[in-house]
Amino acid sequence: MRTKLVETGAFLTRERGGRTHTLRVSTEYAVERAPEGGETWVPTGLRFYRLANGQHVEALPDGTFRTVRTKVLLRRVESTTNRSLPARSTSNSSSLAGD
Repeated sequence: MRTKLVETGAFLTRERGGRTHTLRVSTEYAVERAPEGGETWVPTGLRFYRLANGQHVEALPDGTFRTVRTKVLLRRVESTTNRSLPARSTSNSSSLAGD
């Protein structure tokens, strides 16, 4: 099965210390045969999360997120300015990577 990842969104998160980070969301798509012939891309249901610096993030059952390597907990920032972040925004200069 052929698959591809497509960046489908981004939103702000905040760590306990107050720093904010942009979390990028990618959705996996797979090729399916269309009934009228040809192929179409359909979402598989898998989503992947990364910080702007590339660090992997996992979604937790309670709706929070945790960086895989550094185990920092992140909560989604709910605000009116957070509704429509572009999928490609400027990189966040702060880093959870310990730089």
